[in-house]
Amino acid sequence: LTTPPPLEISEASAGNITLRRDELGGYPDYITVRNNGTVPVNMSNILLAKSPLSDRSEVFAFPSGLVLPAGGETTVFADNNINDGPLHAPFTLDAGGEDLSLLAVRPSGARQWIHSITVPPGTEDSRYLRLPGTNLHATLTAAADLTNWSGVAYDGAGTGYATVHFLALAGFTYQVEGDAAGQPVAWALLQTIPGD
Repeated sequence: LTTPPPLEISEASAGNITLRRDELGGYPDYITVRNNGTVPVNMSNILLAKSPLSDRSEVFAFPSGLVLPAGGETTVFADNNINDGPLHAPFTLDAGGEDLSLLAVRPSGARQWIHSITVPPGTEDSRYLRLPGTNLHATLTAAADLTNWSGVAYDGAGTGYATVHFLALAGFTYQVEGDAAGQPVAWALLQTIPGD
């Protein structure tokens, strides 16, 4: 088997009101894909889908010739309007929660899994994203920023398993998911404490 490219779905919003504007001035749902590798990735044979088994109506094929540089990101607008531009998907996101997958199309036509996330239910101007430098994801409001605060993620038994750094609004509760020492951890609360 060929090793899949080091891509991930790094952010998604099904309630975009003011977070990210498309090239036409609108605020559709969006999905951001990041290249976590050290070399550029040709996106010509990469698909973004609601499921690895999605039919054509729920699959976005990245434009031919699009190259994502190392550490680079690209945003796909999920507005079910492919005529709005080359980075507009033929589907929308469900604010009640959504599964998303990145897939590579092999020369045989087979789809190879790269990365998947389950986006939990969100509210207006909330986004689900990977916390930088971690394997944790969190749902954040538009006003939240990811600098200068610290937090410890706890599993259901109250055991701390990861420390992340971010800025949170007073009284804001974060939900995160990730792995503790290779063991899956259910949704856990990220308790925030002031940083340096």
